Amino acid sequence: MIQFLPEIRSRIHDPAEIFSGIFYVLITGIQWRNLSREYPPKSTCYCWFKKLSKLDAWKETYTQFFATYKKYFRANLNTVSVDGTFVKAVKGGAMIGKTQIGKGTKVMQMVDKEGLLVSLHVDSANPHESRLLMKTIKNSISLTKPRYILGDRAYDSDKLDLECKKLGISLVAYHKLNRKNHTQDGREARRLKKRYTVERTNAHLKNYRKVNVRYERDPKLFENFIWMAHCLIFIKKFNIHNDYLVA
Repeated sequence: MIQFLPEIRSRIHDPAEIFSGIFYVLITGIQWRNLSREYPPKSTCYCWFKKLSKLDAWKETYTQFFATYKKYFRANLNTVSVDGTFVKAVKGGAMIGKTQIGKGTKVMQMVDKEGLLVSLHVDSANPHESRLLMKTIKNSISLTKPRYILGDRAYDSDKLDLECKKLGISLVAYHKLNRKNHTQDGREARRLKKRYTVERTNAHLKNYRKVNVRYERDPKLFENFIWMAHCLIFIKKFNIHNDYLVA
């Protein structure tokens, strides 16, 4: 993974040790000041993480991973699934909204049939998921537009259907229980059987404790932690050595 990231020039510490310290914080969720002495100092690891986050290096790394995946595995992005997750926020900062269960941030994720991230959007917890769908589509790292987007009952909206149709996308979601006019039949609803992939991706993301609760005031730092987690999910899913990704 290091070969995809910008070069780190440190006179004292090895770049691999710096990355190991950053990933240790991501997985365990500890505070930077509690970083073990086995790794470089906390100030060094945090400084480089902040620099790489400002350059969107973690997003670019995952984008290259995904491009390699599309090239070698012929990924089919015809159908994608979308879902939103609420993340509790401990401190203040941008993109934090108050809800009935406390203040937090909403993480919107769109994945393909293999459960790999296609689009990510981080926003305040106040807006409904249906209002954040178009922003999530615009943030897609793939140039290929999906034909079907699978969602739950929260995305059952006539206005949202029209907006997706303008982009040439068909939104498939179960009707709400109080809906009177039915716009979809059971044939399209069969595609929702494959929507479990986004729920599985959300469960895998919970294994990285730094993204379970938001401690960062800057939303960009929190978003880059999510991109880092998806980089590790990608490598674990395919069990690929880094040398193969460079080829």
